[in-house]
Amino acid sequence: MAERLETINENWLVLKAKTEAGSSDAAHGATTSKNADIPATAIKRCREWNALEIAFTGHADGDTCGFALYAARRDGDIAVVFSGDITIGKQAATDGGYWADTIVEDAVASKWITTVTLVDAAAGDGMSRIVFDTCGYDKFWVQFVAAEITGDEHYTAYYSGY
Repeated sequence: MAERLETINENWLVLKAKTEAGSSDAAHGATTSKNADIPATAIKRCREWNALEIAFTGHADGDTCGFALYAARRDGDIAVVFSGDITIGKQAATDGGYWADTIVEDAVASKWITTVTLVDAAAGDGMSRIVFDTCGYDKFWVQFVAAEITGDEHYTAYYSGY
């Protein structure tokens, strides 16, 4: 009998709840990159997942915002997985917003161990995503550049693992 290979995966789950104008997200820096600075909103990945997929929604076509995606190992300090900007497109999402259709990397700020893949990230009005190997890290979170969120703009980050 042939063995069956199955990839364990999960539905889209909220990584960072709706972030609006006036939020207090701030990028981690040299003095805020220790284990004690990991936010309570960080998700802990399921041990069966070797990779994560990240997607974003926002309020309206053309809205833009910077963000950083972080990781930490158990009792370890903070590492930057990816840093960049998203632009919201026209594809409706089930949360009432629209999927980000553009993701642009800040190559200087991104510091992950392995390649971070951008999927459909070039303004095609689809659903852009970030995919990366978790490399044994177990906590992940997103922080939006709060100063760039104005008016009725809002952003949500989602994740799925496999």
